[in-house]
Amino acid sequence: MLEQPKTILILCFSELHKDPRVYRQILTLKDSYNVIAAGWSSPQIDKVNFVQLNKTSNNKAKRIIDGFFKLKLRLFESYYWTNKNNQEAFQKLNTLDIDLILANDIESLPIAVKLSQLKNCKLIYDAHEYTPREFENSWRWRFFYQKHKTYLCKKYLPKVDVMLTVCDGIAEEYHKQFNIKPIVITNAPSFESLTPSKIDKNKIQIIHHGAAIPERNLELSIQLAEYLDPRFELTFMLVENNIYLQELKRIAKRCANINFIDPVPMPQIAETINKYDIGLFLLPPNNFNYAMALPNKFFEFIQARLMVAIGPSPEMAKYTKEYDLGIVTKTFNPEEMARELNKLTTDQIESFKANSNKCAHKLSFEMNKKHMINAVAQLLRETTCAE
Repeated sequence: MLEQPKTILILCFSELHKDPRVYRQILTLKDSYNVIAAGWSSPQIDKVNFVQLNKTSNNKAKRIIDGFFKLKLRLFESYYWTNKNNQEAFQKLNTLDIDLILANDIESLPIAVKLSQLKNCKLIYDAHEYTPREFENSWRWRFFYQKHKTYLCKKYLPKVDVMLTVCDGIAEEYHKQFNIKPIVITNAPSFESLTPSKIDKNKIQIIHHGAAIPERNLELSIQLAEYLDPRFELTFMLVENNIYLQELKRIAKRCANINFIDPVPMPQIAETINKYDIGLFLLPPNNFNYAMALPNKFFEFIQARLMVAIGPSPEMAKYTKEYDLGIVTKTFNPEEMARELNKLTTDQIESFKANSNKCAHKLSFEMNKKHMINAVAQLLRETTCAE
């Protein structure tokens, strides 16, 4: 009689079909295990069971009371466990029969630890950010939440069996501050069987895609467009149709060489932007996580076989220089980036795109997922299935 596959709970307080890192976790494990995904929205993946978690926030008055009387009095456990969403999530998940939990981000970790102890199952924790400094550029966050987030790390990180994170810089900081050594699994997406698109020397196309978040200072890229040669055209493909996006569109009206296009579903990003030539990302280091950024979009540029144009973000710069993928400016000044772009010849852009093509398989999730498969298999005491 064949042994029933083990059951893995993948937990994240996010919209799972829009969360690329968690989406890849589910895809990686679903064929070998019985995967239950818990989050705000279904991952929309076949053969995966889904548990709906509540997204609604506590009312404003309660948040203020919690902020002053619990966070400032350091009643951190009470603050976490009196949150109705956390209570309901634990109650729902406690009914499940599971062998291993893969928890994402600090908001899910106390629930995951409590479940793992009650059910005597293994626990993997994936930190998408460096939590104690996540929004350190905001004085409100520092005043209300930083000590709470640091407390959660100090209490719960020692209770995990394996920890994952997104880049070397963040892994090193966790090791330095909490004496834990995470396994680095980058945000590289799945390999795409694409080739570099042909360049029109009279219309070199630059793309920036991602979330329209004010802290990312996307105005810098709009300013950059004003200094570009006429042969360049900049396109934004942004998610979140919010006030900030509308403001960006208003500012961009003064630039004839800027376009906005509608976003596409996450699995279609690389194929959609393949027709462009250069992937652009200027991210000033407003906080530690921005300084250490190695985001999905960087690797999506590579899968789309684009040249890369970035500021001096060390994690992205490391890959860009190692594989000769494009431009790394000395500052985040848009005029400097425009000057460097204006110097480019069509042959240079073609060469950078060709280099993206050469390293696309190496810098894809196919090379990453063996670390996750091995970690899961070892915790479940199975023979490793990844070479």
